[in-house]
Amino acid sequence: MISLSYLAHYNQVVPIRAIVVFLGLLFFSCSLYAQDYKDSVNKKLVIPDKWKASLNGSYSTLVGADGNGGTIGSYASLDPLNASLSFKGTLPIAAKSGRMSFLSIAAQGSLVDGNFATVFKNTKLNTSAGINVEYNFRFGKDNPAEFGANDAKYTADMNIITEAESNAVKAYTNEIAKIATRQTALQEQITRTNAQVTAKELQLKALDKTINNATETYENKEKAYVESQKIIAELPKMRKSLETVNFQIDSLGVVSANSRGLIIKYRMQQRTLANEKRAKLQNDYQFAEFKLFWVTLTAGAGKVDYYTFDSTKPFADQLQNPNLPTYKFGFALNFYDQDNLTKKAWMANLGVQWMKDNNLSLLSTQEISQESVYKNTAGDVTRKATKKYTAYTEPDKIADYQQLSVFSNLYHIFNGGNIALHFFPSFYKPKDKRGYLDTGLGMMFSFKDQKKEKSTLNLEAYFVSLDSFNSLDATNKFWDRNEFGVRVTLPFNKLFK
Repeated sequence: MISLSYLAHYNQVVPIRAIVVFLGLLFFSCSLYAQDYKDSVNKKLVIPDKWKASLNGSYSTLVGADGNGGTIGSYASLDPLNASLSFKGTLPIAAKSGRMSFLSIAAQGSLVDGNFATVFKNTKLNTSAGINVEYNFRFGKDNPAEFGANDAKYTADMNIITEAESNAVKAYTNEIAKIATRQTALQEQITRTNAQVTAKELQLKALDKTINNATETYENKEKAYVESQKIIAELPKMRKSLETVNFQIDSLGVVSANSRGLIIKYRMQQRTLANEKRAKLQNDYQFAEFKLFWVTLTAGAGKVDYYTFDSTKPFADQLQNPNLPTYKFGFALNFYDQDNLTKKAWMANLGVQWMKDNNLSLLSTQEISQESVYKNTAGDVTRKATKKYTAYTEPDKIADYQQLSVFSNLYHIFNGGNIALHFFPSFYKPKDKRGYLDTGLGMMFSFKDQKKEKSTLNLEAYFVSLDSFNSLDATNKFWDRNEFGVRVTLPFNKLFK
């Protein structure tokens, strides 16, 4: 933690012009935000509710990433291999227009060298601590979401809906037009069936005469009886069919009389159904691709406590415990693009910082043991008290300087927002010294809640090449200048509510 006495000392160290520049940038951002608020009243909300769940699900994958220009969010992050711990709290600030900005405060603490295993040893450690303040605000006017690369497919899908509506109405109209033809066919069927019923009735009368004729033989009477029974069984069925056909004719007559109204009603139903499909399609495509552009202003202060050992100095001065103040201020431009149709998203930023820093991360340390010997009066019993220090053994190479930093982060999110590839180079140009480049590459894994609206745990395995091209002519070999780590992050809340 940073003490009040240190902050008082820090106020004397930081150049006045740095404070003036940062306050000027902050005033400029507030002016832009106020103007955007004035221009966007009564306009469409920047982030509709239907998009927030998906944005939370994908963007939360990036929370807690390593590298400069941290992502927006509230979280606790731990890197056990490189012994760093950080906390960040973010407060969303929304205007009535729907435009949203974020204010973040972060605290970091770490061991300058070593890992968390060192904490459990009886060793004096080299530590750093700091506090950062970030203000993120949207830049530019509100614009509706664009279909982008999906525009051609959107047009084709919209045409399919229109054609389906037209074909359905046309088919229904054709069916109505066939009513008259159907009525004529049914009427002809009734005429034929009536003729058949009349013929059957006459045939039945003739058969009855044969049956009742005393002069007919028994065989003829038997045949006439069997035939008459068949006719008696068929006549009710034929009369029933006449009733059914007459009902169909009456029903078709009603439809025919109201055919115009029925066609209009059906057309309206199909139009309503098609409009619902169009609205869903439009929402899906707008929901599929969403872009955010924002600016980040950042300022921070901290200090580094470390130990040095110089064997060339007098014994009392060999082991020292100095501290170096640090500060930084700057800004970054950020862009985020999410496409739900492809289940992918990417984010890029580019930032500049002016900072006071040191080169301790490029130097190596050595464990130094200091023993105090105690003897009893007789001198036959000896006790030793040992203190161990992780110290820099080449203190003349330690440099404290101001420098310019240009950094970038590029994230590619895929697998439905559960995995992201992270590339983060940073170029440093110390004042009056040679510049150098750090290059980082990470793979991020995000574990979501059941609704996939929030990350419950983020992991990033990363590799950082310090002074990648050995521009500072460090004595350390290439692999000695590298860092490997796994950052574990616990997000606290949803970013977009």
